[in-house]
Amino acid sequence: MNTRKKGIRSLDKATRFLKEMKFEVQKVERLVTYFKDGRKNAYSFDPFGADLIAMNKDQIVFVQVKSNKNAISEAKKNFDKYPFPDFVGRWIIVCGDRDNPEIVTCG
Repeated sequence: MNTRKKGIRSLDKATRFLKEMKFEVQKVERLVTYFKDGRKNAYSFDPFGADLIAMNKDQIVFVQVKSNKNAISEAKKNFDKYPFPDFVGRWIIVCGDRDNPEIVTCG
């Protein structure tokens, strides 16, 4: 399976997981496409290091979704680039192929 499809599947799985936890969820990751030298290229842009923003009546959480645990440190570094207020949560949700989603909190 290509990495983009795996990422989309993980994003959908994390969204369902958050909705089961009674969060309202909004996807904020953007795919940017451009042409260079006659070839179409693409990259994803994650505002404030997040793929999703989730909130309920008690909290707001910026969420980065990863397909494997090896990428957790990279996601933490991305969150550390921004001055989040103390009341805003930062979660990394790891969605393996067969595992239940796992939340890793940052900050």
